[in-house]
Amino acid sequence: MIDRVAPALAEAMRAVTFGVNPHGMLSRAIAGIACSTLVVNLPGSVAGVEESPAVIARALTHAVELLSARPSDHVPGPSEHSG
Repeated sequence: MIDRVAPALAEAMRAVTFGVNPHGMLSRAIAGIACSTLVVNLPGSVAGVEESPAVIARALTHAVELLSARPSDHVPGPSEHSG
C-alpha cells in the first residue's frame, strides 16, 4: 500500500508516549507515501488517536507541499528556478 515509508512521523508519534505509557513503544503507527498521497496510520489506542495528530501537525503542511511540488524550503517556486 505504501510506496515509501516516512518513518519519522511514526517515530514522533511514539516518542511522545515514552515515559508516559510504557505500551506506546508497541504502537503500530506508520506513515508513508502512496503515489502522491501521504498516508498516516494513527496508533490504535484512543489516547494515541487523540494526541498524535498534534504531534505531527507542524510537519504535515511541509509534507503536502513536497508531495504536490508547491514551493517550499526544498521545492523552489517558478521565479526561483535557475535558467
